[in-house]
Amino acid sequence: MRIAMVGQKSIPARYGGVERAVEEVAARLVEQGHDVTCFNWKEKGEEMPRYHRGIRLRYVPAVGGKHLRNMSQSVVATIATLVGDYDIVHYHALGPTLASPIARLRPTTKVVVTIQGRDDQRAKWSPPARAVLGLAAWVAAKVPHAGIAVSKQLQKEFLEEFGRRTVHIPNGVAAREAPASYTPEEMPEHFGLTSGRYLAMVGRLVPEKAADQLIRAYRNVPTDVQLAIIGGSSHTDEYVERLHSLAEADDRVILTGPVYGNGIDSLFRHAMGYVMPSLLEGLPLALLEGISYGLPVAVSDIPPHVEVVGADGPGHRVFRAGDIEHMTKQLTALVTDPEGENAAAQRQTARVLHEYSWEGITNRTRSVYEALLDDRDPTDEIAPLPAAPGTEAANQV
Repeated sequence: MRIAMVGQKSIPARYGGVERAVEEVAARLVEQGHDVTCFNWKEKGEEMPRYHRGIRLRYVPAVGGKHLRNMSQSVVATIATLVGDYDIVHYHALGPTLASPIARLRPTTKVVVTIQGRDDQRAKWSPPARAVLGLAAWVAAKVPHAGIAVSKQLQKEFLEEFGRRTVHIPNGVAAREAPASYTPEEMPEHFGLTSGRYLAMVGRLVPEKAADQLIRAYRNVPTDVQLAIIGGSSHTDEYVERLHSLAEADDRVILTGPVYGNGIDSLFRHAMGYVMPSLLEGLPLALLEGISYGLPVAVSDIPPHVEVVGADGPGHRVFRAGDIEHMTKQLTALVTDPEGENAAAQRQTARVLHEYSWEGITNRTRSVYEALLDDRDPTDEIAPLPAAPGTEAANQV
């Protein structure tokens, strides 16, 4: 098959979960013998390799501010697909899908969208921007030939709100070998952290990630274990300034700024545990990665988190979203018995690496493509993935 990927900013992945998911699936599709092109943003001063892991890279201009860049890139990329003789044009996230009606102009091309989250519900966007993203959600439900939802919650929302059946294919994860060595700048000590004595939170610093609530909850955790909040602004500079102000009241809290490559690998590998207090997620790749490193986790009880970790217990502490007092209690449990938490976390890691393997996710994605090209409905024949232990009833669609 000839496949075009549209909506990611850059491959090789540098920015976040969407780019990482696109790269991992695209590279494995190439290994299976398919021809995959990823349309990257064209950025001044950056290298523009033609291939990465066998993926063909094309660069298209993106213009405008935060509201227009993704849309303009997606439109130009989609126009380019019309002359590219692609079997599949696959959009990633809601905003880029606004360009999908253009891809439908080529009758032999099948259009797919992966719904990574409800961007129309994110607090960082203005009301007009959220309205446009709400339209994008409608387009994602009505225009593509097939939709993929990364969580059962998103699958349920699109069925209830738009009457659209989707295939559940989550993001994935794989165990990583440690680099032969780290530079001093990649080690926790460079950021003021003590190896093995900090909890980590990783992600863009936006209000729905609830890092402010985490800092408030941590004030009452009786421990000398540090808290590392790893990430940077995503058009949310005022919010990040507020986080720095909150962190000044507790010298255990360290805001590292964005960290990439071996640096983020090092910070995961040397952490004591992983925390995710989010109020809104699709299916967070950072949570899967934290578990893949064998870390005990503490997460809010939003459905995408519970879908991954299951019910509350040692190694996978679950607290009520937005409940600072309950978060404090669960964080205290996480740091009080490291040996017991770690033993339970290892069992969780083995399960997640099996259930969320990139190989299995790539095969399910390829099956969606093949069904469409044979004029079959993939939602009729691709079996649902099993729920995590203790979540079956909560996640039925």
